[in-house]
Amino acid sequence: MIDILIRAHNESIWLPQLFRSLKKQKGNLIRNILLLDNNSNDFPERYIDQFKELKIIYKKYEKKYLPGEMLNYGISFLMNLSEGTDLSSDYLCTLSAHCFFYDNNSLLKLYDHIKRIPSCRSGFGRQVPMNISDSQAIRDLVLLYPKENRLISKSPAFNNAFSLISYDALKENLFDKRTTNLEDVIWANNEIKKGFKIAYCGDSEVVHYHGPH
Repeated sequence: MIDILIRAHNESIWLPQLFRSLKKQKGNLIRNILLLDNNSNDFPERYIDQFKELKIIYKKYEKKYLPGEMLNYGISFLMNLSEGTDLSSDYLCTLSAHCFFYDNNSLLKLYDHIKRIPSCRSGFGRQVPMNISDSQAIRDLVLLYPKENRLISKSPAFNNAFSLISYDALKENLFDKRTTNLEDVIWANNEIKKGFKIAYCGDSEVVHYHGPH
């Protein structure tokens, strides 16, 4: 099973599209969806009742935003929610609130891709720009996220705007709670040091409005 962790800050305009894309995902993999809201003033919780078939849990995160610390908070919440459940074969999917799945098999493709690779406990997918994205975002996303798959075992690369990580990996390796950026690359570097590979699946796609900058 897969739990979904969505971080949000004044991005509620994108949430209906994201929730619709989650609802359509094939494979019957999704268990809980945590919408973790960091001091938004656009009331993201107002959309939850429109998607009652999804198990969406809304929780406020009212501390000063540090990306790794906020991720760790959400991870701990979801793990505690499943206390008593064997999570050894389960995964956490991290999603930015302004992303949504490109097709109905995106999550399943990344899950299956990771499971096929020995010594691999995590991966991330391709990010596709929108037609209304600015030219720099389009250029950056096209360059950073090619269609071809790759396996990362030396120079770390990762992006938690759309990633999938096994709970076994998270039990050993949480995100750096002090850094203000690149918490995902730091996490990947620690995972590689432990002898594990990181998968990039170019067939598994989310739409991302803006680029890495």
